[in-house]
Amino acid sequence: MDVIPISQKRRILIGHETRSRLIALTAVAGVVVSVPLAVLIALLYLPDGAPSVLGLLILLILSGSVALGLVLTAEFRIVEARGLSLPLTEFVSVLLFGLYFVVARAGNQDFFAIGPVLEVSVTARLLVFLVISPAYGRAYRLLFFSLLERGSSVDYVYFAQRPLLIEEMKPFFESSVRHGDPLSLCFFGIADTERTDGEKSSILIRLTADVQAGIRRLDTADRYSRSLVWFLLPRTTLEHAIVPVQRVLSRIEDDTELGAAVAANGESVHAGIGEYREEMTEPAHLIDAANAAFNSAVASGTTLAVMEKGKKRPAKKRAPRKARSPRTGPTARSTR
Repeated sequence: MDVIPISQKRRILIGHETRSRLIALTAVAGVVVSVPLAVLIALLYLPDGAPSVLGLLILLILSGSVALGLVLTAEFRIVEARGLSLPLTEFVSVLLFGLYFVVARAGNQDFFAIGPVLEVSVTARLLVFLVISPAYGRAYRLLFFSLLERGSSVDYVYFAQRPLLIEEMKPFFESSVRHGDPLSLCFFGIADTERTDGEKSSILIRLTADVQAGIRRLDTADRYSRSLVWFLLPRTTLEHAIVPVQRVLSRIEDDTELGAAVAANGESVHAGIGEYREEMTEPAHLIDAANAAFNSAVASGTTLAVMEKGKKRPAKKRAPRKARSPRTGPTARSTR
């Protein structure tokens, strides 16, 4: 599997607490996005002698509000494009910021007379929204996620594609390569991954909720990945990784609603675990190992499968010890 099986590769929030928080934030975002539109209309009717400082403040508010609205839209509504959601968000925010700039400038010639810098050239004016808009987009994005993550380190998950997962794994993988730290990766999924209808999507969302609930029961939840049905276990060997995975599987088995939905489709839930090996040179190799273990579980009809253990390397032959030379110095006396 090149990507995690899901009908729409989009980010989504899970959990009752997070859903209510998303509804509240979405309502706030609607207000924040609609207010700048009203302000923009009002700007067209400002008197020519309006203070330039007021124009600057409104300009900054517009850029931040638009960026926040774009973050909410791009992060949780539109289909992702190979991990480009943040650059795409900033790019669109720059375009809309420029649109506000042009419309407001056309409506009131003195509105952007903030100082001699803006009056120097068109390049200087372009630099204003090309620099400020991405900065505000990033700031609002960080603010939004800091509010969203408050109270739990695994409050939300997203449907991660392979490139996103590789980026998330890099620091842990590099630590394993440099220091030999163990690293395990688990993948939960449903056997029939070819279907992409809405019912299948709801089953995967339910599965994700159970996986996250099982992880929250562990005291080391902050060590796990936030990606959908993937989670990393740093400094954890394959043998020790089986324990938390079995706990999550037991949580899934206790979910009668999920079990009924899966059974109705003639499907089954499986898990596969991969572990870092010395011959692995990049995170993709560990992902492939976890995928292979998952496929093995599906093929054998078992709930859990682990990657095949690699062949042990032959032990290095030790060089014969040199015979000790007789001591020539003074011998120790008995202290009897």
